[in-house]
Amino acid sequence: MCALPANAKRIRYLECADAQYIDTGIYPTPTMTFEIDASVPAPSGSNTLLFGSREPGANVGNYYVLFFSGSGVKTRWAYGNGTPAETYTVFATGNRLVYSNVDDKTILKTGALSVQCNRSSSFSQKYNIYLFTANLGTNTPNSQYAVGAKIYSAKFFDNGTLVRSFVPVRVGTVGYLFDRVSGQLFGNSGTGDFVCGPDTFATGVLPTRMCVMGPDKT
Repeated sequence: MCALPANAKRIRYLECADAQYIDTGIYPTPTMTFEIDASVPAPSGSNTLLFGSREPGANVGNYYVLFFSGSGVKTRWAYGNGTPAETYTVFATGNRLVYSNVDDKTILKTGALSVQCNRSSSFSQKYNIYLFTANLGTNTPNSQYAVGAKIYSAKFFDNGTLVRSFVPVRVGTVGYLFDRVSGQLFGNSGTGDFVCGPDTFATGVLPTRMCVMGPDKT
């Protein structure tokens, strides 16, 4: 794994304040899986899109999108090709949760809860995944940003190989996601500025007399 750039400070989370998003530089494949540690508030509008990409057009298919809708709040995992009979599960929004489809690409899990998307798992796509919104398939962000969502880390695997391992950092007062696989900083592709969470000592020098025990909870 690549070390942080010398001018970067690790922070606890990166938060979308308005119309900020990250272009991950990778597009979904049928063998791609993910683990995203995030907190997502209840949608203020119709939908809140945490991440994803899709082909352009209504119900065209080739979806790879995690989003939240309704006052319920319904969590929807749109994966694969074709128009599905949508399924959803009510997850506890606002809490910090790990969302993952590592066990089964068509099933989104967090803790004991799960939601399955019953699209065809055979698809192809060429549009990069965006974080804090979704790519509409024209390299244009969906306007339903995940305002108030905080990302603590995000990992993407392709056929079991780790291709992105994002952690939030700041350079000065500007927030980024740092990819520990490529060693690259990924900045805001939208407008405005991300909100930077507090600094963490996860990769820095610990203060005198501080002792860390147990796993890293950052």
